[in-house]
Amino acid sequence: MKEIIKHVALATIVLVTLLLLLGKIVNADNENRPEEAQIAAVEYAGSGCKNDAVTANISEDFGTLQINFPSFSAQLGPGFSKGDHRKFCQVVLDIRHSEGWQYSLSNVDFILSSKLDRDINAEVGGLFYFQGDEAEELKHLFSGPVEFTLHAKVPLQTNWSSCEKTRALNIKGIVKVGLKDPENNEGRGELTLIGPTTFGIEWRRCE
Repeated sequence: MKEIIKHVALATIVLVTLLLLLGKIVNADNENRPEEAQIAAVEYAGSGCKNDAVTANISEDFGTLQINFPSFSAQLGPGFSKGDHRKFCQVVLDIRHSEGWQYSLSNVDFILSSKLDRDINAEVGGLFYFQGDEAEELKHLFSGPVEFTLHAKVPLQTNWSSCEKTRALNIKGIVKVGLKDPENNEGRGELTLIGPTTFGIEWRRCE
């Protein structure tokens, strides 16, 4: 019986220790993010999103921002109009959070699908900035002939949001396809952004 009591007591001590350690980990995690963060408003415009509703949401731990661009693709070739070769969508987000905090975008995670004939180029790009600040530009180029589906996660170095006042976060996505030789109007190309685009969010306390 004494041995059983000893084992139970030891198990209780281990359990309490684990709970205390877990509590410290949770508290440390909470210290690295605000108590509240939400998207107060979403506005969007552009040839890539004019006919569809763009949605955005922040994860429960405020660690990621997800934006969904429905039907966001650029196409070139027979059957497509001149304006189809370049599409863009600019999203303006009003993100409200607890006072005393600022945030920045740390990375962008997206999926692309492309099919390009010979002598066809494609480009996916983005601009990320807070209203009134200098934009960070992201650009990737592809050349045909090629066919692929690509999942990419790219680091970003955007400015931090202002501690003094709320400034809108601007995110502009661009996809386009074109001819290597403008005199050669043959060939087809397509570049599509598939599913949601996810951004990592970093938080820090204002100094």
